[in-house]
Amino acid sequence: MKTQLTLLWGALFLALPFLVSSQPTLTYPGTPPNGTQYTAQLLSNPASFTVSSGANQTWDYSNLTVDTSLLFQLQDPSSVPAATSFPAATYASQTFDADGNGSVTFTFYESNSDSLANLGFTSLQMDQQTQMLVRVTYVHSNPEVLFRYPLSYNDLSADTFVTTSNVVNGLYTQRTGSNEMAYVGYGTLQVPGATYNNVIKLTFTQTYSDSSFLDSTTGFSLFSYEAVNHYWYQPGEFTPLLALSSLTIDNGFSANTFNFTLSYPRQAASLKNFEIAQLKVFPQPASDVLYASFESQSAGKLVGELYDLNGRKLMRVLDQWTTASEQELQFSVNNLNPGVYLLKLTKGTSVVYKKIEIK
Repeated sequence: MKTQLTLLWGALFLALPFLVSSQPTLTYPGTPPNGTQYTAQLLSNPASFTVSSGANQTWDYSNLTVDTSLLFQLQDPSSVPAATSFPAATYASQTFDADGNGSVTFTFYESNSDSLANLGFTSLQMDQQTQMLVRVTYVHSNPEVLFRYPLSYNDLSADTFVTTSNVVNGLYTQRTGSNEMAYVGYGTLQVPGATYNNVIKLTFTQTYSDSSFLDSTTGFSLFSYEAVNHYWYQPGEFTPLLALSSLTIDNGFSANTFNFTLSYPRQAASLKNFEIAQLKVFPQPASDVLYASFESQSAGKLVGELYDLNGRKLMRVLDQWTTASEQELQFSVNNLNPGVYLLKLTKGTSVVYKKIEIK
């Protein structure tokens, strides 16, 4: 289910609105800086996903409660796994798993003064039986354009996209679909603990289908999806204040709908549940010793493991106790052959991955 929601989560922080009048206009302010880190809080769902539109609206969701959190970090796309599949990417967003099951997703975007496009994503998941990393990558052969700038009140933009996955367990998947982004309202938004004025309200609708293939001619397992997402943005911010999303999945026999609500708190304290933040690994490429620096919120055991690109675990490179502070650790890599590897760091329930190069 988490893989199916990746494109939805990834779209939540993409727009970069800027207030230019009493009716805010969505314009291009530039690419967000790499290393930017923030959380999304999964909230209890409201009683209704019917949302009002229009000018000078008041949307009250102040009674919702927090269930769990997700951590996002913007990255230089060349520094993360599967970077070569997305040569046009200007930045990537890394979604950290807050549940501690070892999955991490990187979504790749191309941003310019005319538009913002989703190029695809790669997801790393731990197979609990084989203890191997499984990488699933979806590459848009026809990128999904999310925004065309500028976007004013009552404007809309639309696009079609085609995506193909890598081969996993002998199968690959092709996804085709369309989307529509509509600027439908502005006004005041109330969320738990805060009230925001001059907020932009957008509706983003995706309709797409997945077909799995054994080879170039044998296809089966057709799934169809419809996602309706309501986003609220504060002018000048590239993450939304709130997102209400509804995803319907139809497998040809039955259809199921999943609703979820995300907020993006503006306070730094929202990072407190994540034990490995602002991770940097250097030098790249390395030949003898590799250094890893990060911030941690509490003391605990840190485990580092190295994998090849086929998902096989090669060795454990770190197993030590760390304190609650900024950390810089080192380990030897002089016995590795030249190439590209994945470093997995685990502390508590936090699991993160980083691509490393050995020369």
